[in-house]
Amino acid sequence: MSRLRVMLLISFLMVECFMTSITGCKYQTPKKPDDFRNIMLVGKYGTPKNTITNKVYPLTNKPEVENYQQYLKELVKSDGKLLIYIHGGLNEVNDANKRAKTLGEEMENTGYNPIFINWDSDLFSTYGQHLVSDRQGELWKSGRGGITTSAFIFLEDVGRGLIKTPMVWVYQTKDFFRLFSPTYPEVNAAKKNNLELLEDKVEPFGSVPKVVDSEGNLLDQRRGKNFLVGLGGKAEDLGGGVFRLCNGWWTAPLFAAIGTGCWYDMNRRANITIDKNQFYLENPIIDGFDRRYGPGYHLFEEIKKQQEEHPTRKIVIVLIGHSMGTIIASKVLALWPEINYERIIFMAAACTIDDFRAAVVPHLKKCKNTKFYNYMLHPKAENIEWHYAGFGGTGSLLNQIDNIYANPNSESCRTLGKWINVMNGRRFFEIEGVKNQIHLVTMPFSERWPREHGEFDNLYFDTKKPKNCQHIWHFWLDEEEPEESDFNFEKITGVVEKMNTKEGTITVNVCDKEVTLNADGKMFEGINEKEKVEIGKEGKVLKCIKKVKVYSIPVAPAVPGPPPQTTPNTTVPPVQQ
Repeated sequence: MSRLRVMLLISFLMVECFMTSITGCKYQTPKKPDDFRNIMLVGKYGTPKNTITNKVYPLTNKPEVENYQQYLKELVKSDGKLLIYIHGGLNEVNDANKRAKTLGEEMENTGYNPIFINWDSDLFSTYGQHLVSDRQGELWKSGRGGITTSAFIFLEDVGRGLIKTPMVWVYQTKDFFRLFSPTYPEVNAAKKNNLELLEDKVEPFGSVPKVVDSEGNLLDQRRGKNFLVGLGGKAEDLGGGVFRLCNGWWTAPLFAAIGTGCWYDMNRRANITIDKNQFYLENPIIDGFDRRYGPGYHLFEEIKKQQEEHPTRKIVIVLIGHSMGTIIASKVLALWPEINYERIIFMAAACTIDDFRAAVVPHLKKCKNTKFYNYMLHPKAENIEWHYAGFGGTGSLLNQIDNIYANPNSESCRTLGKWINVMNGRRFFEIEGVKNQIHLVTMPFSERWPREHGEFDNLYFDTKKPKNCQHIWHFWLDEEEPEESDFNFEKITGVVEKMNTKEGTITVNVCDKEVTLNADGKMFEGINEKEKVEIGKEGKVLKCIKKVKVYSIPVAPAVPGPPPQTTPNTTVPPVQQ
């Protein structure tokens, strides 16, 4: 037994190194009940958990079941817009709750009532469960040989990692050389066959700009440089890429060994969010409530029930999945085809193209008003992503899934969220009757858009700018977004570009954008061109402030206010006694 403990300790140390390379900082769990009002928390065994105490809610008697059912009714109750968001893998509960709080506030500001399905996909927890209890789809708890076979599972992981390492090196090197091709073979093939390039799809989601030029070359729009033309940009990518690639070779065996086990268990947890199916439960059905199903099942059953009971109530429903959250979303679409969505949004989808064909396409055929959006990273961003100077792996998580963790045997078995996979499998999306409902959108390689796998649910990207000057990424909206935040500030700093005393105007550079404001003669006193000034907002009046002098500047037109907010849902699951 002592040897077993030593082996388990070594495995968890390896997991810690792997986890540190991928995940970011931990957040403190919010303490106020209001912070959890829109969160459905799912435990590692597919059980509902209390969002405040983080304890499993047992649902072992009729009063508890009735209380939980009432919670579900309040959660999905909406007279306007309902938004369901499912995060991906490698998410610890505290991180997911923090993100839900931040995103939830902005979603409510745009008129939506959000519901966050937060499932435990933490790296430590998933690999630990893979070692001690998950056995080929069965759960071996104490007394069933789970712990006693852990050493064999660990040896299997190590052996698999060593055997797969040479091919992992090949995949990493191949992706590295793709960074320096201005035109990908997939783009050339599309042009030769007159296929529609992905960024030219009808009705692009929001105002995402084009990612290729008229010649079919992939645009690199990182600020201040043309990385595809300038020698300096190429040299920078080459030097940094070689450094990261070499570091990634050292840790490839670790990723192949530990990462694959985590991938298996995260897939299991994604599935049991809906289908728990623990046949050994005592009293599995209480007053018609089937405890063998996961919380996600009961949530969507309630949504279905609400639509059936109130057919005249117009509720806009948006379903969003990020990364492995798309695996859950695909299962939802397959099991509840009668639920009508206005939009289905997959971001960096870890589900396969086959999952899309089996779940999304039938739903689109049934619901002609539903739009489907597939958000993908720019292929350059997909390949250049790295973690901790390469020691944490190279390439995005989807690259690692396709090349290391999963075993796809055809193009349709590869991940849906990768640009290259979609280009190679373009025929899977040219479906008569629904192709105009499908929107395949590639992110520009720019500071203003997602450039890493985990950035799709961010609100801001360009960290070099003040937050007031950054582009706000409302990924859930189906409308044109402003190029800039359109003066969403209390006060910001700008640089005076020019002053026209004859016309009574002053032009200020704010957030890399020239803004011309009306001014009277006193405005020009003590102010010179190229000097910084502060601009503040009070309703329709902007103030230009320098030192202690304050000048009022009338502005037209007025800045529009935010849309009306819906009444937030304040119900949380009952606290476990």
